[in-house]
Amino acid sequence: MILVTGATGNVGAHVVRQLVKRDIAVRAGAHTSRVLPYTDEDGVEAVTVDFRDPATLVRAMDGVDHVFLLTPFSDGAREMAQAAIAAAQQAGVQHIVRLSALGADPQSPVQLLRWHGEIEEDIKASGLAYTMLRPNGFIDNLQTYMGEQLRTSGTVYLPLDEARVSYIAVRDIGEVAAIALSEPGYGAQVLNLTGSEALSMTEVFQVLTEVTGRTFSYVPVTEDAARQGFPGPKWMVDAMLGLYAYYRAGKGADVSPVVQVITGHAPMSLSTWVREHAREFTRAA
Repeated sequence: MILVTGATGNVGAHVVRQLVKRDIAVRAGAHTSRVLPYTDEDGVEAVTVDFRDPATLVRAMDGVDHVFLLTPFSDGAREMAQAAIAAAQQAGVQHIVRLSALGADPQSPVQLLRWHGEIEEDIKASGLAYTMLRPNGFIDNLQTYMGEQLRTSGTVYLPLDEARVSYIAVRDIGEVAAIALSEPGYGAQVLNLTGSEALSMTEVFQVLTEVTGRTFSYVPVTEDAARQGFPGPKWMVDAMLGLYAYYRAGKGADVSPVVQVITGHAPMSLSTWVREHAREFTRAA
């Protein structure tokens, strides 16, 4: 049995789908199991996973061999992950596949990457087998976080300058995760996951315009201007601005062969992803 946490999110949902395609029994966990769009007929058992309630973690992991560990984007993510690690040890889980981030390092000056690095170290210290998935920025954030703005104004303002980033589709992350969860040989692995090309945000928006036939534009702004416009608490704004600074320093431009090696196919290209989601960007807001 495999437990997938964060099963209502973009990455978690793709992990579940990929495991179902492989006819593997899945337990899908979310803060409220009633919102999970799965049934027993799908081969998926829906369970409640509340990272702030250890009892739900222990129940969700009962009889589980492998766990896909995706914690919420929160300033309390490390404490949540530690609770999940303790529950995994108590339940006899053998293997954790952790969704981390490219550049994760407990010594990183980038807050978000430091948090991911600290969680990775906690998992390694637990004695459990582990696989760390370190994806680069998600192509899907064009829809998840920018979709409404793109539909209404067609313009996005970001402090990225012309930094190149090898963006990856979450579908590819989900497929790699499912393989690492269900096939042998992925213990003590740290896998850097990227797309097949590094693009500037200007180039991203050129592709978006060419494929959809609607004009979209990216406007680079200063970090101070971005801080004033970003919603959310200070920790979240600091985390995102730190990541953008990391990209501006050229740290997100590397291209990794890992997706091709593990899945047997090239990562999804930006143009293919946009073609599949074009309707979302051209429909009325």
